[in-house]
Amino acid sequence: MTGTNKTMSVFILCIWLCACSMQKRVKYHDDSVVFYRNLFKLSSDDRFKGKDSIVTIHFTDGKIKAIGRFAIDTKGELSNLKTGKWIEYYENGHVESKGYYKIGKFINCGPGGLEQEYYNYKYGDWGYYFADGSAKAFGRYVISKYPIKTTCGESTLINFGLTDDKWMHHTTFKSLEEFEVVTTKDEFYTDILFYDRAKGRMVMSGHPNEK
Repeated sequence: MTGTNKTMSVFILCIWLCACSMQKRVKYHDDSVVFYRNLFKLSSDDRFKGKDSIVTIHFTDGKIKAIGRFAIDTKGELSNLKTGKWIEYYENGHVESKGYYKIGKFINCGPGGLEQEYYNYKYGDWGYYFADGSAKAFGRYVISKYPIKTTCGESTLINFGLTDDKWMHHTTFKSLEEFEVVTTKDEFYTDILFYDRAKGRMVMSGHPNEK
């Protein structure tokens, strides 16, 4: 083989090795770094497009506490994320609240690298009531993007619903912020998501459930 051919062969080999390396990096990013990318089928406006299961939650005495739907993930497992309409009740049978949930997502950092973080937020028309059935507060949530600090040490914007001055509420309530809080609970842990107006960002906190 001539010197020119050897040089050309080495050049082609280098290009091939670089291409393989790039393919491996891309494949690694797609398959290994971002986990659970499609765990839930969501449209561009966070409408859940997958399967769900209607669930009835009861008080310890057997009375109905809540009726709604939990999303089923792409692995066929029932999640603790609410979707669509939910109604919650007092023990006396009166409605405590009723409205709609969406599922949002953002990139977070986990033990194995980047992963999708999913969360619930309220949207559309909601109503809240006292135990005697009288109106407590009602209105339509205003959806916008708000910053949240991720476990990666950076901030990202997520969709969330807040109240505004168009909401009607009982005179005992000076602030409607409590109606913006979203609680997600499973067997072992409870997550709380809310907008902190003083800090100007979303806050996600959690704690283990009491045994």
